[in-house]
Amino acid sequence: MRPLETAFVFCSGGAVYWALELVWRGGTHWTMPPVGGMCLVVIYIIANFMVQPLWQKWIMSAACTTAIEFVVGSIVNLRLGWAVWDYSAMPMNLMGQICPRFSCLWLALAIPSVLFCNILRYYLFIPLYRRGAHSP
Repeated sequence: MRPLETAFVFCSGGAVYWALELVWRGGTHWTMPPVGGMCLVVIYIIANFMVQPLWQKWIMSAACTTAIEFVVGSIVNLRLGWAVWDYSAMPMNLMGQICPRFSCLWLALAIPSVLFCNILRYYLFIPLYRRGAHSP
């Protein structure tokens, strides 16, 4: 991935995740757009640079999103005490930071996210690179 591509994907993921948080929870925390950006960059890499079947890309995307959620939650919620989210009341949660219910939600969101990432690369960035607009 080139820097412009990475920045665009990161900002897109941040903006979409921010909007989803506003719709889902009615508010968000300033840490959530960067987390959404990180997640979409990882999904973008999985979608466009890995050769696994599509269903495996969805599962890998959901697993990576869950892992990012756990790491960030461990920092912002457990270490810093900011209480951005708490899944302690959810069944089978891990330290209140991740749970199967939200991992399933990440899987459901991974399906359109992988498609979006493929469309973004093949219809925006590859043609842009072919025109020589940006060097590697």
